[in-house]
Amino acid sequence: MDILPITREFIDYWHSMPKGKHGIPTKESLKLHRIPKAMPHVLLLDLEEKNQQYFTHILFAGSAKCDLFKAEMTGLNLLFLFEKDVKAAIYHRLQQVLNHPSGFWLQSLTPYERGISTLDEVTALPIYDESLGRSIICMLSYAQLATTHEAIDIENGKAQLITPDHWIDIGYGIPEGRQPLLIP
Repeated sequence: MDILPITREFIDYWHSMPKGKHGIPTKESLKLHRIPKAMPHVLLLDLEEKNQQYFTHILFAGSAKCDLFKAEMTGLNLLFLFEKDVKAAIYHRLQQVLNHPSGFWLQSLTPYERGISTLDEVTALPIYDESLGRSIICMLSYAQLATTHEAIDIENGKAQLITPDHWIDIGYGIPEGRQPLLIP
């Protein structure tokens, strides 16, 4: 399986960052200018669940993500962009990155509520935010193609995984039953 060069740059940078006392890089050590091609596609996400409702607060959104949706995304709930049927699945996958420190990579065809569909390569890795006192998600979401729903055939308006999710061992193994990402 081939990952895009921008994804390799993102994963390599994460591994090069100094690890904090929790064994993962800290938000404070994150210097996005060191990965200039990836920076516009990076999201920093804080997860929250209240009364079985899921929130994925965008702490930072790169310029490519804001340009794609024609809106400043920092401060918004990332899940508001997704069709209803995929919100819980996305939240739980991200939560697993934090609960079992690991990362994931996947490719998907995703219809968003705003009428945009994208072919994405997504990589999520944990970083520790000292100011919040907990881990957050550092995500590279690279839209290889963006178009309208009508321009492509999306089965039942649901997100489709182009590849199954693959998990990245960051020193703690990967969640049980998950497929590892093998990077040559």
